[in-house]
Amino acid sequence: MSKRILLSITLCFALNAHIFATAYAEEIVVSGNGAGSSNEVNINSSQNTTVNQENNAEVKNDVESNANTGENNANDNQGDTTIQTGDVSSQNDISNNGVNTNVAINNPCCNTTTDTYTIENNGENSSNNVTSNSSNNTVSNQTNNAVIKNNITIHANTGNNNANYNNGSVVIKTGDITSHIKVVNSNINSSVQSFSTKHNAVMLSISNNGAGSINEVIYKNTHNVVSNSNNNALILNNIFSNLNTGNNNANGNNGNVFIGTGGILSLIEITNEANNNFAHADCDCETENPNPTPTLTPPPSPKPCTDNCGNSHPADGSVGGASATNGGDVLPATGSYLLYLITLASLITFFSGWYLRYRSGIAPGN
Repeated sequence: MSKRILLSITLCFALNAHIFATAYAEEIVVSGNGAGSSNEVNINSSQNTTVNQENNAEVKNDVESNANTGENNANDNQGDTTIQTGDVSSQNDISNNGVNTNVAINNPCCNTTTDTYTIENNGENSSNNVTSNSSNNTVSNQTNNAVIKNNITIHANTGNNNANYNNGSVVIKTGDITSHIKVVNSNINSSVQSFSTKHNAVMLSISNNGAGSINEVIYKNTHNVVSNSNNNALILNNIFSNLNTGNNNANGNNGNVFIGTGGILSLIEITNEANNNFAHADCDCETENPNPTPTLTPPPSPKPCTDNCGNSHPADGSVGGASATNGGDVLPATGSYLLYLITLASLITFFSGWYLRYRSGIAPGN
């Protein structure tokens, strides 16, 4: 009798320890398999995304502007002589914008689904194994090559006037020159790469499997994002500006001579903006598809032992379930309080038998 009671105590302790064991599972359902069965599921999935983008651009702008109101001659005149030239205004704008732009965006997290992997309701002494190995590899290569040449030549003249050998007063007045050159090279070679690193939501669950069963889940999920950007830009701005209001001649005149040259205003603006890289690896969609909250159903309480309690297995044993989400939170296993009462009752029975056995040795008549 003592041997049978001791075996019952050991079994109760083992069952309680197994209730608090942490368990996991995955998308495949392993359920309703008989006692002693062996069930195995292996999942290997791989998703590889490779993006290659290459742009080559060569832009060449040749601008030549000639404006002339000068080079006037008034010679050998009898009387007063006046040369007055007009003004010159030259405006030259060159804009090279948005040359070589690469955009690669992969953001599947906003449309994720929930994968559920479950091991439940399998018989005692069964072996249930689920192995999931998934990988998601994203490689993005972007290359931009740009060659931009801007050649601008400006000639503006209100001078080079001649008034010689005139009998009288001479007046030479040249006009003003205003020259504005603006060159804008913007957004040359732009690379934008944005990738999501979040995988589908996963719920793992093991519950209500028989006593002595071995349940194992191996879950591995790997995400690799490799981003390569290579931008090469060669920008040449060659500007030549020749502006003249002078070089006027008034020689050999009989009378007063007046030469007044106009003013020159020259403005040159050059803006170069090239080789912009932007890389972003994140997921901003958690609010659109939050991880599901698993519903944990406690296993049924075991029935009290009423017959043949010395067997190596109880009449109705159960292992408490546990559930975990992809985020790593593990819910505690649940068990029945009745098991503790059985343990206590077994201890009382054991010590009572030991006491009665000891008393039987000193009873009258021995």
